[in-house]
Amino acid sequence: MKYILDILREQKKHLSLILKMARYDTKSQFQMHYLGIVWQFLMPIIQVGVYWFIFGVGIRSRAPIGDTPFLVWLIAGLVPWFFITSSIIQGANSVYAKVSIVSKMKFPVSVLPSVSIASNGFNFIIMLLVGQIVMIINGVYPTLQII
Repeated sequence: MKYILDILREQKKHLSLILKMARYDTKSQFQMHYLGIVWQFLMPIIQVGVYWFIFGVGIRSRAPIGDTPFLVWLIAGLVPWFFITSSIIQGANSVYAKVSIVSKMKFPVSVLPSVSIASNGFNFIIMLLVGQIVMIINGVYPTLQII
């Protein structure tokens, strides 16, 4: 239990570093792409569109899931899934990917997975807002359970 509290204290102590590195990581990840940072939000939207077209229009023939439109049901599941999978994969690989930072200077290694989570969190918040807009357009209004 002592180790967990030490790591949590280290996270709190280096919160500004985590946020700065996450912002830098987000900017640098799509720097060489033509659309830049817009691509970070466009990729999940295109993926959701492809899934909706294949499964919602093609296989399900636009049939709703209970009282919920298929697109709303799909977004409610895929947006958190995109965040969770990318955070786990990038967080697990973060120490290996940043070994040059860790080996050359005194650096808190426990911060690196948090940087990945925070970097993906920026995209997650934007996608949640887009998902809420799609839900409102489809007549599904946010309740306490959805939030």
